[in-house]
Amino acid sequence: MMSGAELHVLKERMYQGKLDKARRGELLSTPPIGHVRLPSGEWAIDPDEQVQATVRLVFDEFDRRGALRGLLRSLVAHKVLIPVRPTSGANRGDLGWRRPNRMTLQNLLHHPCYAGAYRFGHREADPRREPAGRPGTGRRHRRPEECLVLIHDRLPASITWGRFCANQDRLEANRAKNDRPGAPRRGPSLPAGLLRCGRCGRRMLVQYPGPKAQVSYRCTRGSGDDAEPPCQSLSGRVPEGLVRDQLLAAVAPAALEASLAAVAEVERERSELARQWRLRLERARYEAGRAPRQYQACEPENRLVARELERRREEALKHQRQVEDEYGRWQRSAPGRLSAEDERAIRSLAEDLPAVWRAPTTTPAEEKRIARLLVDHLSATVDKESERVDVTIHRAGGLVQALRLDRPVAGDEQRSDSPRLASRLRRLCEERLSPAVIAGRLNAEGLRPPKRTDRFTGRMVWRLASRLGLRWRERHGSPEGLGPDEYRPKGLALRLGARRDVVRWWARAGYVATRRDGRGHHVIWADEDELRRLRSLHQLLGTRTAEGLGALRVPKPRPGR
Repeated sequence: MMSGAELHVLKERMYQGKLDKARRGELLSTPPIGHVRLPSGEWAIDPDEQVQATVRLVFDEFDRRGALRGLLRSLVAHKVLIPVRPTSGANRGDLGWRRPNRMTLQNLLHHPCYAGAYRFGHREADPRREPAGRPGTGRRHRRPEECLVLIHDRLPASITWGRFCANQDRLEANRAKNDRPGAPRRGPSLPAGLLRCGRCGRRMLVQYPGPKAQVSYRCTRGSGDDAEPPCQSLSGRVPEGLVRDQLLAAVAPAALEASLAAVAEVERERSELARQWRLRLERARYEAGRAPRQYQACEPENRLVARELERRREEALKHQRQVEDEYGRWQRSAPGRLSAEDERAIRSLAEDLPAVWRAPTTTPAEEKRIARLLVDHLSATVDKESERVDVTIHRAGGLVQALRLDRPVAGDEQRSDSPRLASRLRRLCEERLSPAVIAGRLNAEGLRPPKRTDRFTGRMVWRLASRLGLRWRERHGSPEGLGPDEYRPKGLALRLGARRDVVRWWARAGYVATRRDGRGHHVIWADEDELRRLRSLHQLLGTRTAEGLGALRVPKPRPGR
């Protein structure tokens, strides 16, 4: 009977022999998708042409989509099947085709054998993580460079090692963790996942309050993890507009090259999908032709086998017709080859990148993928006492750019130029200008309201003046927009000592010479002689003397008429 020490020594020697074999690159288990095992025990790329094309299509689609979920949706939408060779059962080793799923694609993208590298020890068991009574658990996945054995150029490769590493970095960045941006999603927030808090360095969370509400960013990681008060919050307009402007400015010099690349990418994607359908159709036709040959080779008297072969022949013919119908529908729905007019239209879009960016066909996920190609992350620090926001842009190439922006605040007292605005508004009110005219003056001088708008309006000026306790009397008859000897109804009424309603009735009845300004308001012309006539007219109308009224009803003609 062997002791526990002897069993431990024997187990350790067996493990060391296994490890030595792995260090030579000879310990090969079940081959992954797209590979087969040779009689010598080595792995080789599957000789089936459709299998090779499918594996290449998976990697190409991942480069275009940038996320595992987007890759899965694209393959399912185009009815692309994954080749699988079972390792057990009646169909062991036979090639089959299955619908793609998330786990299969994840294993395919993470396996370094597609880059020609051999690995061992990527799922090492950790006894400290193994639950009691569950042997074989507690394993953790290691990156290829962390494995016990990693041998480059040991296996036949389908992609380069640099492309494989780029895929791993992208998959790692798509994970929803605090220090990673996460996968591009459908939300309208452009800098989502890229914006970090300038105070604690954590990623700021994006919030979508409702379909019409403004997007906002909040740093609440500290309050949830360490019971700390929230660091800061920021309106979504500030970083989103900054990132969009920076991206358009960075992409503009390479717009023509991007348009040419887009033309080539459309053609390449269409050719890859068309080749997949041709190979699938070729396989269906081969199976449909192979089944009758098997049926004819069977003896007619052996009905036990003939019935099964006849059933297989019918299924093969049915499958061929189904693939041909699906291929026909794909040809009708897939975009055709680009004509010369289409290529010129794509190239012309390079001259108007903002229009392409604002087009309804440009999805938020596509905008975010472009943003993450050019921007590594943003850092924002909000000055809670004013409207200032310090933003630092860390570009993908290592360039750092610091900017200072303004954010919407709750009230005028939070703005740094609030004293200047109050002083200027007080002076304008003393001049007895209307709220609309004051709003135009403030906008022309570069003053901005605190809320989510860029310009003052008359109603905003009136509310602001009321909060500040300012009162003004509108100066009717202001010379703005008036010519020589011209008055507004109120100004003329003050000049004559009459009511404004009386002067307006004169204008409607034709007693005075009037015109309409740009806003449709009455403008009355009256020189000194006309003013004397109007004073007499006012006195006569007040005493209701009809004898002299007829001579005073006709207004004096305006000069030049």
